[in-house]
Amino acid sequence: MVASMPSFGISAFLRIVHMNPRPQRTELRRRLTPREGGYDFHNSLRRLAYRMMVEGEPLASLLLATAAISQEPERRSAHAGLQRLDSWRVANPGTISTFEAVTVRSPGQAFSVRFTPNFGLQVGGQPVAVHVWNTTSPRLELRLVRAVLSLFEDAYRDTVSPPSDLAVLCLRTMRLIRLGDAVEVASLGQLIATNIDGIFREIESELREPPAAPGDRPLAPPPAE
Repeated sequence: MVASMPSFGISAFLRIVHMNPRPQRTELRRRLTPREGGYDFHNSLRRLAYRMMVEGEPLASLLLATAAISQEPERRSAHAGLQRLDSWRVANPGTISTFEAVTVRSPGQAFSVRFTPNFGLQVGGQPVAVHVWNTTSPRLELRLVRAVLSLFEDAYRDTVSPPSDLAVLCLRTMRLIRLGDAVEVASLGQLIATNIDGIFREIESELREPPAAPGDRPLAPPPAE
């Protein structure tokens, strides 16, 4: 049985894009298998990051709030991530804003991806929609991140107040990876999405094949004399 069209958040999609072929295919197959909703390990950090960046809540208060996170690894990750975000904010004091999330479908309509900005920031006179990344692995590759961000450029043109640029803020390296000139990476972004479309179609075909009947199975060869 095949599940409905898979939908990825930007962080989950970036993880898949950075995978080697075999684990990537395994993960995409899992996404096509009916299952209960997954758990977003970094959701608590992103909620607290919004409170810091958009609502102006002080770091000390937010660090206390992490005590409510039940899972210790998630609690530690959120605690460290907030400290990094606070340090990054001190070095990047631009005006904060907000932008809506946008969703795009792949060229082959096999899946969709949603870009959710955790805050907007004025950088060099440009409003930039920023998504926070706090994952240890994989290590983000600049060109792959920019290629994925390019997928959302057209979708933002249809919004009321579009950002001038899109970015992923990697808290592990304290680096803001901006899309910039989308033309440079747009073809790679389309290639990535088209390739994953193809993998999904192959997996769907495999999942729809009926299991072989016992009589259809080839006989084992006789033992050697």
